[in-house]
Amino acid sequence: MRIFVLSSLVLAGSALAEVAYDESISGDLSDDANAPTLISTSETTITVACTTDREGEDRDIFTIEVPAGFELKGILLDYYRSSYPENLGFIGFSAGAVLNANPMDPFADGLLGWKMSDESNVGDDLFLSMGQAPASIGYEDPLPSGFYTFWVQEISDSSDDWVISLVLSPVDNSCAGDFNGNSAVDFPDLVQLLSAFGHCASCDEDLDESGSVDFNDLISMLSFWGPC
Repeated sequence: MRIFVLSSLVLAGSALAEVAYDESISGDLSDDANAPTLISTSETTITVACTTDREGEDRDIFTIEVPAGFELKGILLDYYRSSYPENLGFIGFSAGAVLNANPMDPFADGLLGWKMSDESNVGDDLFLSMGQAPASIGYEDPLPSGFYTFWVQEISDSSDDWVISLVLSPVDNSCAGDFNGNSAVDFPDLVQLLSAFGHCASCDEDLDESGSVDFNDLISMLSFWGPC
């Protein structure tokens, strides 16, 4: 019955966003922190439907990739229903293609953020509140391109149905190339980019995030030349 309810909800929500992974259709998500289920989709809203339960020690761990030119800016709790009224369920995530935490001995140190949610949180965007969670690494702004691994779990003797949507957004490049923050792309910024030419991992001057500062980055900078 729970699978039927969850599948019905996913189908009802498909008009809003394609469901990238539904456990009731595609099988259980991984429970291995070192081998999460990789969810691949071209959608900018990545929707995952799953069920967790304490009785079966059912943890759901999955990885998404935020492509270059996009950022992670929303974690929507579309649906949450527990077999125990007012029960709390856990959701957390870390940077990288594996989970930077041990679900068998849970600590928040390696997590970017986490939250204990209940049915009152349905419809909420949990993104900013998760970034303020105690002992987590934390964040205040949208997160850049790369892999992120999510961990969903029930910690009491109940079963929970979840539908979670991860929202990606194009990076605002209106001031790309303004390295000194003077609200203009100008000669000092050009000098800084030229001085960084060559291999450059995760540096501001690598505007296309290719791993090096090169001619393509110079062309990009010139296209933003002037006040911004």
